[in-house]
Amino acid sequence: YASHIYLMREEYLERLTRHASAIMTDISEQKEVLSLEYESDIPSGLRDRDEIAACYRRVLSESLTREMAAGVSLFGPHRDDIKITINGNDARAFASQGQQRSVVLSMKLSEGEVIRELFGEYPVFLFDDVLSELDVKRRRYVLSGTKNKQVIITSCEPEEFSGFVDLEIDVSGGSYVSSHR
Repeated sequence: YASHIYLMREEYLERLTRHASAIMTDISEQKEVLSLEYESDIPSGLRDRDEIAACYRRVLSESLTREMAAGVSLFGPHRDDIKITINGNDARAFASQGQQRSVVLSMKLSEGEVIRELFGEYPVFLFDDVLSELDVKRRRYVLSGTKNKQVIITSCEPEEFSGFVDLEIDVSGGSYVSSHR
């Protein structure tokens, strides 16, 4: 099972990276290059399921004593992660709030592109207060990049959406107030 999960994640991350890199480059006006790398206990680049399964068996058998002493599983696909870099720098350590938000947007919009590739249509995108940490250029990109997609965006600053929305719904005190086109 671990080898199957590994292969599915590798394939998905390849698809996601293709779109996310392009979107991040567009969002940043060609200033930032996004890279996503699958981090696993298994060496990257393996494509043979039997070879991957053998690697997992080796890693798990070599760590059995440590895992029993720790009382938890220290290795396996549940411990895998995605390393995110911007211009070669680890995004967790070096990215600003706006860059981190841009990475998340790039990945979310990329997920939509992968879904469209697989199923022929975009999902409904839900973005909660997504624009608050972005500069004006990045906000414009996000809003203009959502055309031909069904997107629901919440914000406390309705002026951000001027000229970009098909329908605006005002809510005050948790109650529906009005709609604007």
